[in-house]
Amino acid sequence: MKQYKNKKAMALLMAAVLAGSALYSGVADAASAIKLNKKTAKIAVGKSVTLKVRGTKKKVKWKSSKKSVATVNAKGKVTGKKAGKAVVTAKVKGKTLKCKVIVTKKQAAKKNAKTAGKKNTTSDISLQKKVISIVNKNRKKKGLEALTMDEKLMKAAQDRAKELTKSFSHTRPNGTSCFTIFEKYKITPTASGENIAAGQRSAAAVMDSWMNSPGHKENIMNNRFKKIGVGLVIVPNDMYSYYWVQMFTE
Repeated sequence: MKQYKNKKAMALLMAAVLAGSALYSGVADAASAIKLNKKTAKIAVGKSVTLKVRGTKKKVKWKSSKKSVATVNAKGKVTGKKAGKAVVTAKVKGKTLKCKVIVTKKQAAKKNAKTAGKKNTTSDISLQKKVISIVNKNRKKKGLEALTMDEKLMKAAQDRAKELTKSFSHTRPNGTSCFTIFEKYKITPTASGENIAAGQRSAAAVMDSWMNSPGHKENIMNNRFKKIGVGLVIVPNDMYSYYWVQMFTE
């Protein structure tokens, strides 16, 4: 959007690490916090999106403020009924979580999808390699072994960066963990990590953000990790424009 051209981009950060079969989140995405995976959802009439409550396995009670606009079932699946706005609430462990749902007309949704398909997204391998260089400089200062740029991890990270333009989360658009991307490239680590960020327009800026966040820094400086892949997708005229991903394995 034009109004963001001359404004400093907002920055987002999130970190995750997988050890064995358990998922642990960094400070920016605390596993102990009970929250919804989305605060706002936009769907077309007849389309659906699934909301999930993180941080608890307790039973969730779902409710829509306007069933004529959007319904929600017992599993958090929200379906658009007619154009309008509704608020879906999730009650669990004494907490009430809310997600604003915007339902658009079918024709408008198709038009938007067609326009989105024509977005001139790009990447910049020089910036991706610069991130890896800065990572290894920081590791060297602490006497840690340099990480090796891995071709498969680079591809996986690039796929994840594309996904971030749709959903900025360690949960993929299909509802699975970020680490399921490894299956596509036959990557089978016993330990892995992911750092994501959006809005920083240089390798130095994004690394500064990550290194100043304990959870992200922990992934970068983890002595168990030996390989790294970095993804970057640039979306012109987007709110954040730059979407970054680091993926680590042992």
